[in-house]
Amino acid sequence: MKKVYSKKFNSAKEIIQTHFLQKPQFKKLSTHACFIKLISVLPKHLRQHIAFVYQKKRTLFIALKHPGIKMEIDYNHNLIKSLLNKIKNIDKSCADIEINEIKSFVTYKEKKREELFEYACDNHFDERARGEFKVLSKDSNLQKKFEEIRKIIKNGSK
Repeated sequence: MKKVYSKKFNSAKEIIQTHFLQKPQFKKLSTHACFIKLISVLPKHLRQHIAFVYQKKRTLFIALKHPGIKMEIDYNHNLIKSLLNKIKNIDKSCADIEINEIKSFVTYKEKKREELFEYACDNHFDERARGEFKVLSKDSNLQKKFEEIRKIIKNGSK
């Protein structure tokens, strides 16, 4: 017998949150979503210096981008724990997260990832289009835009 859902979903995000993240094989993704919520409620000056977070056993590790912010995160462990407890009370999917200790460290790997991303995005592909198309719009602004696109395509295909 098929399950009938009485709730209508407005987006793919809602479907993923209600269906997939509740399954046991996706527990790590659910936990990660809770950590993202935790980061989002932190003050902006702390949030922008967090590279990533992860949980190992009952310890939450917070990787930071800047060494100067480490002392402030260490000072605010109680704040982070209390925010996590509030999230656990509000969001029932986060209720099973057990964090006894919080450790922070500075990572320099984030810059390397950004450099790799920039290198990967620096690929150049030859233009396959020739800029041969008809402009059927009667709007003069749209016609000008299409002509600009045509010039860009023709210059890129040489």
